[in-house]
Amino acid sequence: MENGPMFNFLQKVLLKPMTKVSQYRIVRAIMAAGMASIPFTIVGSMILVLNILPTVFPFLNDFFDATFFKFSDLYMIANTATMGILAMYFSLAIGFELTRIIQTEDKLKVAPLNGAFLSLFAFFMCLPELVLKGGKIVLLNTISPRTRQLSTDLE
Repeated sequence: MENGPMFNFLQKVLLKPMTKVSQYRIVRAIMAAGMASIPFTIVGSMILVLNILPTVFPFLNDFFDATFFKFSDLYMIANTATMGILAMYFSLAIGFELTRIIQTEDKLKVAPLNGAFLSLFAFFMCLPELVLKGGKIVLLNTISPRTRQLSTDLE
């Protein structure tokens, strides 16, 4: 079977550099963390699909209104939890996998769990958006509980 010209071009031009990039430790760690996060993504997505079905198939609206939508807030918690925690889990998995790769290849006595926790701490350190205003450190954005809208403290 003959390969098409586009495939030949991609194979000739991109295969060698992409193979080189895929051998970097950090890229391998990101790939492994991505594979480890697939189950969480699938669970959260399946629940979301259940809630979106009437949008795709309008004839299901009445059925879903009478059944699933009566307790959709309950089962959407699973979607919110899996998707909301995914970034944190991904951070843990990258730190764990990168430390495991370094431990194996460099034969170092390091615990992958330590790398996972360091990665998680770095993730948390990057979360707040703080600015210096009038000699005081304040959050750049806050959510007002009364209006449930994002407001900027710099205004």
